[in-house]
Amino acid sequence: MEIKNYKKRIADNKIEHYLKLFGAVCIEGPKYCGKTWAGRNHSNSEVLLHKTTGEASNNVELAKMSPSIILEGKKPKLIDEWQEATNLWDEIREVDSIIELENGEWCAFEIKLGANKIDEAAKNLLNLKQKIEKENGKIPSVLCVICGLSNIAYQRPDGVYVVPITALKP
Repeated sequence: MEIKNYKKRIADNKIEHYLKLFGAVCIEGPKYCGKTWAGRNHSNSEVLLHKTTGEASNNVELAKMSPSIILEGKKPKLIDEWQEATNLWDEIREVDSIIELENGEWCAFEIKLGANKIDEAAKNLLNLKQKIEKENGKIPSVLCVICGLSNIAYQRPDGVYVVPITALKP
């Protein structure tokens, strides 16, 4: 949605970049710093999950019962105060965690408890990589499944690392 007299922010280029790659971006920051305005500037539709009166919003209850209804509309869609209905994030996220390194490289992680979920998680990571390659974006340096039940850390033939959570130590 185009906002009249919108003041461009430093984060706008990153928001635009990540929206092209992932389709969903979580904008975090202190109160009244312009998160909602930045989100509106990059969205084609929106839903607000809060009321200024302090009462619970009907949209929050709807999001908890039927997230697909809340997610309808032109994409990208701003979901303001999404933390009021955290189940929405599960509907749109593509991977469990992304870590961006200081040198600009980044890594994508899927976290699964059972070893029987490793193939599915690896497929999801590879699909993300393929999608980014198609968009000529910067692919992740590392694709990794962190799992609860595995005896050793290893690299699969498709390049995805599998690491037992017990191998992660401070």
